[in-house]
Amino acid sequence: MGLEDDVNAGINEIGGKEGDKIGNDGNTSGDGAAGGEIKRSRSKLVRRVRGVTTGVFIVLFVLFTLYSLAAYSVPPTETVVHRSLGYSERGLFEHHGAFSDESVYGNGTAVTYYPSGITEEIYGTYGYSNSRKTGGNYSVELAIRYYVQSGRRKIYMKNDSLWKKEGLITGGRFSAPVRLDLDAINSNVSAVRKGLGLPRLSAEIYLLVKAYPSGLKPFEHRIYLMKDSSGLLYLKGASRRHDEVSYHRESLTNFIDFLTIPVRVSTARKVFPVLAMLSAVPLVLLYLPRREKEGREELGDLKRYVVEVKDDTFMKVEVRSREDLEKLLEMVDGPVLHTVDDGYDVYSVISGNTVYEYRAPRRRSDD
Repeated sequence: MGLEDDVNAGINEIGGKEGDKIGNDGNTSGDGAAGGEIKRSRSKLVRRVRGVTTGVFIVLFVLFTLYSLAAYSVPPTETVVHRSLGYSERGLFEHHGAFSDESVYGNGTAVTYYPSGITEEIYGTYGYSNSRKTGGNYSVELAIRYYVQSGRRKIYMKNDSLWKKEGLITGGRFSAPVRLDLDAINSNVSAVRKGLGLPRLSAEIYLLVKAYPSGLKPFEHRIYLMKDSSGLLYLKGASRRHDEVSYHRESLTNFIDFLTIPVRVSTARKVFPVLAMLSAVPLVLLYLPRREKEGREELGDLKRYVVEVKDDTFMKVEVRSREDLEKLLEMVDGPVLHTVDDGYDVYSVISGNTVYEYRAPRRRSDD
């Protein structure tokens, strides 16, 4: 029994030592796992901050780009023409007819067309007025211009005046009696035709009114006595209105609203493109092509242990995840080797003659 007791005691002693060793290894593994969790949390926080920052700069870039386009779609200044009425003038001939046969039209009838066969004269009153009510002088004249037609060209032979009246403008207006004696007009035309020996001589018969109001531009009104092919007489241009208009040009500065704040278009064309470019700089810096670094970022905080290698000749064991590779790294004193194989980033940890690999799909450089 004494020998058996000594053996049992030795076994218990060895077991106690092994238990203590296992307990110590368990504590070490627990500390490594806690450290790895902290590293992963930190890495997630960094990625989150980076994502938020990227989103902010993308929004700013799009916003300033849109406002730049809006600024260049609107002219910086716009010219507006203001129209203002200085004054107005009006001339009107109110006419009636006297007829040789009153069976249809009685004397004093006002019509638009007068039958030339029975109309002896056209008479009435010419009235003038201006809005400034300024005085001046005027003249009313019955004029005739004789001409012959040569192709499309008129050749004027003689100017004549049957009568002329002059007077004063009072209070911005005047009125003058007008009488167109058709018998006298026809007699005068026949005499000129005979005198010139031109039986086909034609005549322009018109009432010429000229007014010279003080401080205003001269006013001229011509009323033509016309005869159509059917023998009807009518007055062309019996009324005339003249508006003296002045124009004032004004240059207006255009604005665009930036978040309810008015900004000059000329300023917006300078500022917004610069702001758009400045907001794009951080995006470029954050996403520059980094082929060598992209694979390492797959391991997060473990990238400081990564060593680039070309090839290896060890026995290979593939691990399932980054976390498994991290556990191996905590137990093995050595670097993480990095190679590229068929579109995969291969991360390896060497333990003795065995290589433990983690294969991650290689990301494109423009992502």
